[in-house]
Amino acid sequence: MTEQSTEDRIRARAHQIWEEEGRPEGRSDEHWERAKIEVGLQDKQPESPTPPETTATEPGETVTNRGEFLSDQGEQRPPGQPS
Repeated sequence: MTEQSTEDRIRARAHQIWEEEGRPEGRSDEHWERAKIEVGLQDKQPESPTPPETTATEPGETVTNRGEFLSDQGEQRPPGQPS
């Protein structure tokens, strides 16, 4: 990737950030720095990540939620106190 195309991508992303934030005045340096970081992170990611290898597993057991919840007994309040 050439230096010019990277700069063009940063400029385009900075403009997009500016648009998304409602075109605020006086924040171009902030938008440029954020765009530069985002483009840099994109460039460091592999083009096509390799999916992790999977192994065959047995089907899982389905558990039905019957509305039974455990509560922390330490959070019970004496009668008459607000929640």
